[in-house]
Amino acid sequence: MASTPPPVPHDPSTPPTHSWRGVFIDSAHTFWPLPCLELLISIMARYRLNVLHWRLTDDTSWRFPIPSFPLLTGTGAYPPSAALGGHTPTLRAGRGPSHPSRCTRGFYSEANVRHLVAYAAQRGIRIIPEICLPSHPEATILTYPTIGDRGLVNAPNNASTDTWPTRASLDFVEAAFHHACELFPSQVIHIGTTGYDRAPYHSDPPPARSAARSARSADTLLIERALHALRFHGRRAGAWDDITRTYSPPPRGSIILARRPNGVGRQAAYTSGAPWVLADATLLSITPARNPESAPPPIDQAKTLRSALPEAMDAERLRGVEALIHPTTITSSDPLFVQLLPQLIVVAEVAWHGASALPWKALAPLIEREMTELSHTVPYWRAHRA
Repeated sequence: MASTPPPVPHDPSTPPTHSWRGVFIDSAHTFWPLPCLELLISIMARYRLNVLHWRLTDDTSWRFPIPSFPLLTGTGAYPPSAALGGHTPTLRAGRGPSHPSRCTRGFYSEANVRHLVAYAAQRGIRIIPEICLPSHPEATILTYPTIGDRGLVNAPNNASTDTWPTRASLDFVEAAFHHACELFPSQVIHIGTTGYDRAPYHSDPPPARSAARSARSADTLLIERALHALRFHGRRAGAWDDITRTYSPPPRGSIILARRPNGVGRQAAYTSGAPWVLADATLLSITPARNPESAPPPIDQAKTLRSALPEAMDAERLRGVEALIHPTTITSSDPLFVQLLPQLIVVAEVAWHGASALPWKALAPLIEREMTELSHTVPYWRAHRA
């Protein structure tokens, strides 16, 4: 990494305005080898972004081991794409051909996780894992059918595949969060919440064997089991703003991440009464475009973000901001530097300084200088090739 002082924060002697300056990375949909994650962490540390929100499970895969459920890192990490309704994303490399099969399948061992947690901690970054339970369990159900209704895995509405609260699924949820707490020292562990379409719950046979009388009580049973495990370890829950559909107010001690676009998530988080983090998908999704030729230039997107972000962050109980990176189009350093850096630097500057952040006229040349500097000093990398 370059030794030249980074351009932001422009006055590191001042305390940050917000305690949560985060980046969300989705490894459930796209498997990133450790060197790729290390590079992202190094870039985050350069700009004093201090939270890596790491999604490790979703419908497409399960990425870390649970000792009592050893098949999760077998079928769960290498599911056949046809079994998941074609969820496998198509990746595009910055240079050379794409290798989707090598970028969407795999898992992180306990040693991998502990290494990355330590690597991040040495750079002032905490890793918050996201375990998508009870929602988005397709890969899990393919591996352990007793956890949910395997017949719903390919349902048209993916939200219908939430786990039902049987004894097997409740035990699984608890085991998953107990082990997550053992691997990750973060005080916040992100839980999955609920789906939107719960009609299948009332027509599917498994609920007859569960302890829930309604879809809402099914959701509550499963989430409470996750919360029970977290509280046992003295941790608190993070959750997307969808949790406000099931809980009003949200569970005690939880922090809400306002993700739903067009201000919907912001409104839900703001009115929840809980502390929250701005992660608006309309404003803060900075994933590289699949067709960069037709997308607005990244520097223009950064300018728009610099204009809108301070006002969006002027709210009660706001703890910080989180940039959303869905890395389905990142398989080399090219898009990382060319398309992500301008907006990441804006997020870092505004999250640190708030209303006193550098104006765009002063920030733009710093961004240009930084992109040039890093493109020459950071070794070129690609996703691992078998």
